[in-house]
Amino acid sequence: MWWNGLLLGLGVYACSTAVILIKASEMHALWLSAGRLLLAALFLLPLWWSERAARAEPGRSPAFWRTSMLPGLFLAIHFITWIIGARLTPAANSTLIVNLVPLVSPLLLLALVGERVTWRETLGTVLALGGVVFMVWDDFGVSGDHFLGDLSCFFSMIMLAAYLVLGRKYREAIGLWSYVVPLYGFAGLICLGVAVVARAELPVLTLREAALLLGLAVVPTIVGHSLLNVAMRRMRGQIVSIANTGQCFFAGVMAWVLFGEVPTVALYVAAGCVLTGILISIAWSGSRNARA
Repeated sequence: MWWNGLLLGLGVYACSTAVILIKASEMHALWLSAGRLLLAALFLLPLWWSERAARAEPGRSPAFWRTSMLPGLFLAIHFITWIIGARLTPAANSTLIVNLVPLVSPLLLLALVGERVTWRETLGTVLALGGVVFMVWDDFGVSGDHFLGDLSCFFSMIMLAAYLVLGRKYREAIGLWSYVVPLYGFAGLICLGVAVVARAELPVLTLREAALLLGLAVVPTIVGHSLLNVAMRRMRGQIVSIANTGQCFFAGVMAWVLFGEVPTVALYVAAGCVLTGILISIAWSGSRNARA
C-alpha cells in the first residue's frame, strides 16, 4: 500500500510540473497539449506493442479501442476547456475549481464503478478541499464577468474526474500501456484538430521550445498521467482524487524556486490540510483496497 502511495505521490508531483513547463514556453497551449500527448503516445508505442503481444489483446476490436477513446476524449476536452477557462477567469478561481474533483468523483465512482466513499475518505476530502479553499480564498472572486471562465473550468474539472474514474473502471479489462497509449494518441489528435480549427498561432520550434515540449511529454504525461492511472488501478479512486489536489502545492514550491514567486503562509497551511487529508484517507484503506 505504501509503495502504491509513493507512486501516487510521484505521479502527482510529475503532473504538477506541467504548469511550470507551460509557463516557461511561448508556444500556444493548444499546440503544447497536442504535442505532449502525441509524443507521449509515440514514445510508448514499443511498450504498447509488447504488452499487446504478451496479453494477446485484440487490437482491432471496437470494444478494445472504446475503452481508450472515451477517456481520451474526456482528457482532450479537459485540456481544451481548461485553457479557455484559465484565460477568462482569475487564477484563484481556476485553481479552486479544477481542484474540486474530490467533490465529483464519489458520484462517478458510485455510478461507473460501484465504489462507495468511506467516512475516512469523506473526512480527508473535507480537509483537502478546505486547504485549497483557504489558499485561494483571498484572491477568489464571484463576478458575472468571470462566469463563462468559471463555467469552462468547472466543465474541465468534470472531464478530469471522468477521465480518472474511467481509468479505474477499465483496470481489469485492458493492460496499462494498451490503455494509455491509444488514449494519449486519440486525445492528442483531438487537441491537434482544435488547434487547427481555432487557427492557433503556429509554433516556432526553437531548441528551447523543443526541450520544453519534450519535457511536457515525458514528465507530466508519460510519468505523471501514467502513474495516476496506475494508482487508479491499485488504490481506491477517492484517495487518488484527494492526492491530486496536491498538484497546486508542488507547483507553488517549484514556482518559488524557479521564478521567485514567494509562497504565502496560506500555501503552507493548505499543504498541511491536504497532507493530513491524504494520510487520514489512506490510513484505513490498506485492507479494503485489495478488495476494491
